Amino acid sequence: MKSKSVLIVGAGPTGLTLAVILKKYGIPFRLIEKKEGLSRYTKATNVMQRNQEVLYALGLIEPLAAISGFMKRMMVTAYGKNFGPRTMRLRESPFQDVILCGQHNFESVVASGLKALGGEIEFKTELMSLTQSSNEVTAEIKKDGTVTQASFDLVVGCDGHAGVSRKFTKNDFKIEKTGVTLRQVDCKLKWKRLTTGEQMWLFYFDKGFSVIVPLPGGIHRVITVEPNDRVPQREPTLDEMQTKLREVACDESVTLTEPEWFSFTDLSMGIAPSLIDGRIIFAGDVGNPILPNGGQGMNTGISDAFNLGWKIATFFGKGKHSEILATYNEERHALRANLQKAQFNSLKYTTLVTPHWMQRLFRTLAEPLLDWGGEYKMAQAFSELAINTRKSRLTLDDKSSKRGVRAGDRALDADIVYEGKARNIYEFIYRGSWTLLLFTGRYEGRSVQLPKFDIGDLPTFIVSTRSDVKPEASTFYDLDEVAHRAYGVQNGAIYLIRPDGHVGLKTDLDNAKALKNYLSKWVCAELAYH
Repeated sequence: MKSKSVLIVGAGPTGLTLAVILKKYGIPFRLIEKKEGLSRYTKATNVMQRNQEVLYALGLIEPLAAISGFMKRMMVTAYGKNFGPRTMRLRESPFQDVILCGQHNFESVVASGLKALGGEIEFKTELMSLTQSSNEVTAEIKKDGTVTQASFDLVVGCDGHAGVSRKFTKNDFKIEKTGVTLRQVDCKLKWKRLTTGEQMWLFYFDKGFSVIVPLPGGIHRVITVEPNDRVPQREPTLDEMQTKLREVACDESVTLTEPEWFSFTDLSMGIAPSLIDGRIIFAGDVGNPILPNGGQGMNTGISDAFNLGWKIATFFGKGKHSEILATYNEERHALRANLQKAQFNSLKYTTLVTPHWMQRLFRTLAEPLLDWGGEYKMAQAFSELAINTRKSRLTLDDKSSKRGVRAGDRALDADIVYEGKARNIYEFIYRGSWTLLLFTGRYEGRSVQLPKFDIGDLPTFIVSTRSDVKPEASTFYDLDEVAHRAYGVQNGAIYLIRPDGHVGLKTDLDNAKALKNYLSKWVCAELAYH
């Protein structure tokens, strides 16, 4: 019987992240990349808070943080009015600030992590064709000038919307131009503002906007986004970018030098009808060319890989079937459609139409709206922390209460006491396995009777507000009710946490039947990182 295997097409951020996850699960794969090596330029710039949690789970956050900057605030100026510093910091995660690193640094860190696990990347290796049957996918792969065939159980296309993997599926789709051009340069910047790495700038002007992002090594990314008919359809020059930034920043001291990379993009959009066609799966922007505003492109791909990796491992587990893979499309496709709609509307109303009434409204209402909660909502939307899977078939929440963390939500970190030491919940739920948390309920003088569950080797922890609880499993002590309050638990609850940190099941503490049914349908108990 041939061993289970996966072909990953494309060694960008998505493909590299997926390869690390599969390697940690012990799933055989080939990771091929048409280019000669990893990215040498920044391309994408930032890693949002949720994906810092992903990197924590994979053991990669520390090396990336060591070479990155952290954006503590963003300056917003719109149509001549300064709206002051706006924070992107969020307390809902241990990783509160946005990381500014550049795609080349991200790829370097993740590739090093993959190498340390014994994984490899096959560069200068090109996918030529895919043909699938009900049992496998046959790929023609060109390497060193020779085309060979190889068969795989699954193929994951991570080669972007300009790649070839989607061409061999029924989910190919039409790319449409937005009518908007992005031009950018990575260079040294001198001006009468900060040049350190904790702050970025957003300047809105008539029919466009500019973004300035500080990156490691004293480099700044300078971006302009305008309608196609306002800018030459070619790479910009350094003088053009300097002149534009002087104009929008109202700062004649702006000086750009030592350019490292120029880029010009006629922005496109579109979305595949599904992210899965049989045994071929899309991840990253092969499923849709993600627009640049909001910095969601690389982040969406990383999140795709984290959602998909454990499901592939489950698919290859004992007695499991393709239904687990179908949940990947359920959970990620609708998110992309909503993201594309929001991003295009943002582009349309700031570049293509920009009615004067909207500019007046922006000048009048933007600041109070930001002050009265809009700033937090903006930061949360960019962070990806609020993304949930409540509508997935993997989600079961039979509690009537809507308080606190619900099934489908991302599990929260919280301080607890474990074996006499201060610890946090994330240490225990991000090990590649399903994890059962049993909250005893807030104390209030009640006695606590812990239920008996037949759950085999499933990692189980009791979050107890009582010092006299005598559990058979490991215990988190929460006598000060820090974790209970964070999760919104009053009378006790079962939380079954998926390997990607989302809550699969939330139910009452005594509802053993719901837990048993869920475990039998979805949970691969032996799933864990090696």
